[in-house]
Amino acid sequence: MKLEFSDSFRDLAFVLRYFNRDANLEKVESGLKLFNGDEKHEGLDDVLGALYKMYEQDCDYKNIKEAKKLRANPEVRKVEVSISNLISFYGLYCQMITQGVLKNKLFIDQMVEKIAPCMKLDPDFQLLDIQVGEIVNIGDVQGLDKLYSEEVVGKKKMQILSGLRGHVRKEGLLGNKFLFVTNMKPAKFKGQVSEGMILCVKDKDGNIEPIEISKDIINGSRLELEGFDTILEDFSPGKVDMRKSGYAHALESFKVVGHFLTFKGVRVTCGGKPIKTNTSDGPVS
Repeated sequence: MKLEFSDSFRDLAFVLRYFNRDANLEKVESGLKLFNGDEKHEGLDDVLGALYKMYEQDCDYKNIKEAKKLRANPEVRKVEVSISNLISFYGLYCQMITQGVLKNKLFIDQMVEKIAPCMKLDPDFQLLDIQVGEIVNIGDVQGLDKLYSEEVVGKKKMQILSGLRGHVRKEGLLGNKFLFVTNMKPAKFKGQVSEGMILCVKDKDGNIEPIEISKDIINGSRLELEGFDTILEDFSPGKVDMRKSGYAHALESFKVVGHFLTFKGVRVTCGGKPIKTNTSDGPVS
């Protein structure tokens, strides 16, 4: 089975991936086509009808109408697996990540548990948009003797103010790549704006190590969780308030264990490679 889908039909690709892990999902510039043996289905109504017939033995027009409504306006529903619920789950998940809202987090978490036998997800993992960034310029922040001002290139250019002055020399940062949280609401220090934060690990003696990434990893690359599915791969995140418990908990879930970056005890990768540190163990912040 093969699904050709454009960006606006990513939710249907998610639905098919849940029901058929062997399906070939191919991103295309425009349109929606489903190939199943000798059968070909094209367009939203036709593809939805085929999915309902295959996986719910029902292609009633009311189901298609409901699915189209939920694609436009996802809503919290009874926690059970169905095409309509998967569409709504996907839409609410996207809102949580791209708009920075947590109001539907309980339903999302409950649905993740429900679909766990077929798909392994952790919705907390993408709450923070952590990207690879290269420090291309660095200077001191006048009037604040603990801060560096760093010009960072990730998916876009950012200014990051970090409290690494006195811990790491500028030469150890300039020209190298590190991990940055990029979807924090901007913060001001002495009139300068910080658009994110650099991730560091602290050892038992209080020594701080910025988490460095190999230079062959592309700027703007995001993290993966080993053995887990990724719902969103290319997106624009909403800005979040790190004081809210959901985001603070997500950050606290990152730790270095045995020289490797982990999230809730699972290894984190970037570009398919685990992330190794000089520090053996410690919290990440």
